Amino acid sequence: MIKIKNLTVRYKDETAIENLNLSIEKGKSYAIIGKSGCGKTTLLYTMAGIISNYEGKLEIEGESSLILQNLGLFNWFNVYKNILLGLNKSSLTKEEKNKLVNNIIEELDLNEVKNKYPKELSGGQKQRVAIARTIISNPEILLLDEATSALDSINKEKIQELLLDIKNKKKITMILVTHNIEEAVFLGEEIIVMKDGNIKSIISNKYFGDKNIRMKKEYIEICNEVRGKLYD
Repeated sequence: MIKIKNLTVRYKDETAIENLNLSIEKGKSYAIIGKSGCGKTTLLYTMAGIISNYEGKLEIEGESSLILQNLGLFNWFNVYKNILLGLNKSSLTKEEKNKLVNNIIEELDLNEVKNKYPKELSGGQKQRVAIARTIISNPEILLLDEATSALDSINKEKIQELLLDIKNKKKITMILVTHNIEEAVFLGEEIIVMKDGNIKSIISNKYFGDKNIRMKKEYIEICNEVRGKLYD
């Protein structure tokens, strides 16, 4: 679905990514983790098309949609209208759009806040609105940039479980950037560890998809494996 060959991205005299190679399989979930400045967000933004000045080859099959760290909600639109924005490019009728928006509001448990504005929402509610707006257009690839970083630990885990449900239900390809080892293990079928502008290792997570993995010793084991790769 995504093939990257010899990708190099530079910011003036600084090289953010150098000769990076990566293949993303359709329908799988990838967590990209690494220390600040390792190039993980640059890689995500390049896949999203935000960064277009690069060297090398980048081939993407399918439509992608990005959830930014700041969520990108419009404060002057209520929940309903923020979600409706996700259908801006759609040729559907007004009635069809209305049905889709109401369906996803129901699906993501946003009925009670559909007429509220972002400033009136909790962090978890804002996150669900951003997710709803993104997935309403049925993208084949979902890209997430530190999507849960602003949430407390309880809401963080709830959103992680929601994302896992969405990924499995819609058979979507998911690629997320995170600083959080536990999040990478819970949401990453493949965990990509980056360092100094390139991929240091890729860890296959055989426990991916188990919503109860946090309660098991295997969870700690793979977290420690990722931690070891990060700090080698």
